[in-house]
Amino acid sequence: MRPQGLSGDGFIVGCGDVIRRLFQRVLVLAATMVAWGGGAVLAQAPPEAPSKAPLKEAPKAPEPTLEETLAAALGGDAGAQLSLAVIYEGLDAFEDAARWYRKAADQGKADAQFKLGYFHTVGGGGLARDLAEAARWYEKAVAQNQPGALYNLAVCFERGLGVTCDESRALSLYKKAAALGDTYAQKAVGVIHHKGRGVKADAIEAYAWYLLSASQGNPDASRILKDVEPTLAAKDLEQARVRGAELSLQIYKRTLAALRDPATSGKAGPAKGKGLAKDFLQ
Repeated sequence: MRPQGLSGDGFIVGCGDVIRRLFQRVLVLAATMVAWGGGAVLAQAPPEAPSKAPLKEAPKAPEPTLEETLAAALGGDAGAQLSLAVIYEGLDAFEDAARWYRKAADQGKADAQFKLGYFHTVGGGGLARDLAEAARWYEKAVAQNQPGALYNLAVCFERGLGVTCDESRALSLYKKAAALGDTYAQKAVGVIHHKGRGVKADAIEAYAWYLLSASQGNPDASRILKDVEPTLAAKDLEQARVRGAELSLQIYKRTLAALRDPATSGKAGPAKGKGLAKDFLQ
């Protein structure tokens, strides 16, 4: 799998495993809450009664072979078509990947719709670079709460790429992606509030979002925090930290709810790409 990151144009690339990443976010956010003094809330929960006997794990179904995946894809199975597209992309056979992504996307697979949007964004997979078409596919994936599409469509509205520039819509999309734990979106929300892009500039709110992003490992947010912190009065800094803890708790609760009912969460976790790149918001 490719590491999480942004393309050189500031777009998220790729698809991921939502349950694994949501579980990781639970651990990160729990640790963050403890660091901010929120551990007492967790500590008050009554301990569960010990199990009388260790639970046995259900046997895992064997992964389908490549031949089985191909046969299912040719038979019209959308999940197999998406899997085959991912395999081809992993082999850098981008045109083959795009063809299978299209088949899966036409059947409503959000991750495939997202990938088609990205291919049209950069002109990959033998598809023409067409930002209006890219935005159209992102919109389809956003309707299913696909995290990468939420972020990339926000970039489109932020910069007027293939759509009319709309800072209000961009902020709304960034916040939705941020609520799913996307650290790039969290940092983007911070930048928007910091610079007052379509909203009143608010250094306290900006710092809170930077803090949230940095606490989950975003290096750019960590760097910005070091620059912003000396500019805030002690009272404002404390208020910003409290606000950051509130945001962390909100996402923590949302993540737990999604783990209990994956159908309520996005279809894929934060996207993956060829390493980290500078965000256009910097």
